[in-house]
Amino acid sequence: MDEQLDKHLARIFGENNKKGFEECEVTKVVEERELDPKKLKISNFIAEGAYGSVYKGVYDGKQVAVKILDLSDEKRRTTLTKAFAQEVSIWHKLDHPNVARLIGASKKLPEVSTSGRRWKWNFAARNHSWEKHRAGYCIVVEYVSGGTLRSHLLKNSILGRRLSLNSVTKLALDVARGLSYLHSKKVIPRDV
Repeated sequence: MDEQLDKHLARIFGENNKKGFEECEVTKVVEERELDPKKLKISNFIAEGAYGSVYKGVYDGKQVAVKILDLSDEKRRTTLTKAFAQEVSIWHKLDHPNVARLIGASKKLPEVSTSGRRWKWNFAARNHSWEKHRAGYCIVVEYVSGGTLRSHLLKNSILGRRLSLNSVTKLALDVARGLSYLHSKKVIPRDV
């Protein structure tokens, strides 16, 4: 999967640019949407993805999701840096009630207090090392409670809850509206 992603991004950004996405380009993209890392508090781990990890957090008093890219692998660093810059530059242009809003991005991670017992357990239980993320960039988006569409549907199914026709219809329309908006902007979402 990672090799396919690397090949796809190489095609998008051109073979001539394979030597590396210039640091100044990433800096330019991020500076336009830079957030203050001192206002960001990271708490619970949510998920691990192909690019890094996602955590729940608070930014400037609002609940957020923090996507931290793992740039510790030298071989994938160029590809991930390109993907980061592309994601930030596209996401900041999106504005729709059914699409999570980009709050900002940063090339600096906040200092994390690991003294909290719950945080330590949450982090250690998943065998994570905060140190691997110290070189990472982060993208901060509004937090959408309930998780992904798939996790929401699975949770209700496992608990034996049957969603009402009105709930299913509203959910389907919300998803369709969000996807329609994204497709109108030529964006293909990875997470729904």
